[in-house]
Amino acid sequence: MSNFVHYDEATGRVIGVYGGVTAEMVEKPYIEVTAEEARNVAAALGSWRVENGRLAPYTPPAPEPPTLEELKAQKREEIAAARYAAEVAGVTVGNMKIRTDRESQALITGAALAAMDNPEYTCRWKTEEGFVTLDAATVLSVARTVRAHVQACFDREAELAAQIDAAATAEDVEKIRY
Repeated sequence: MSNFVHYDEATGRVIGVYGGVTAEMVEKPYIEVTAEEARNVAAALGSWRVENGRLAPYTPPAPEPPTLEELKAQKREEIAAARYAAEVAGVTVGNMKIRTDRESQALITGAALAAMDNPEYTCRWKTEEGFVTLDAATVLSVARTVRAHVQACFDREAELAAQIDAAATAEDVEKIRY
């Protein structure tokens, strides 16, 4: 019984390790190795190749640096994620912490429509601290504050998107922060 490594002939990269088997049990192409070599290769399979019938460390080629357009696309995604996080972080109206996730925005819009339709409207609203009763004027104030907050987040993203578009170098792109 011996130890073998199976490798890809085109690249020389080791793709399998066989321990304590006979040569007939191993997929070709292969080379015989010591038990210690087999253990080392198995522990770091992608780090070995076969060159001239012997094991050698494999270092993958360094990836190509991203292009300016790829960096800009990555930065746009980063800025959009930061905008969304800011958008849904909530706002404080008076002494009430109001949620601004997408569902809460929709609920606030519905309450504001009811308040616009009926100046006597009141509702029980759940804040971060618990339930409060809001009158029509307060509902509209909350809705305006939430809307202004959400719009400010999108305005900031648009501002930064223009900076990304105008960036001439990777360094210019990297400097842009939400």
